[in-house]
Amino acid sequence: NMETVKRLTREVRIQAKYERSLEVLRYLKEQGINRTKSGIMLGLGETEAEVIQTLEDLRGVGLDVVTIGHYLQPS
Repeated sequence: NMETVKRLTREVRIQAKYERSLEVLRYLKEQGINRTKSGIMLGLGETEAEVIQTLEDLRGVGLDVVTIGHYLQPS
């Protein structure tokens, strides 16, 4: 999963690298996986432009399905 936009990746997923996640998704598609899926979470401080860029990046690696969730801070 991508989980979030590029700028927030290290903050949200300490071990993750945005480009590596994209490459894994691209690799899976190239290996013949018919349906690839990833998810992103909104509500962490991302901008609309960052969300659009992330969706374009996912489209660029041939992703088939994107799920979008929303983070709600506990109150």
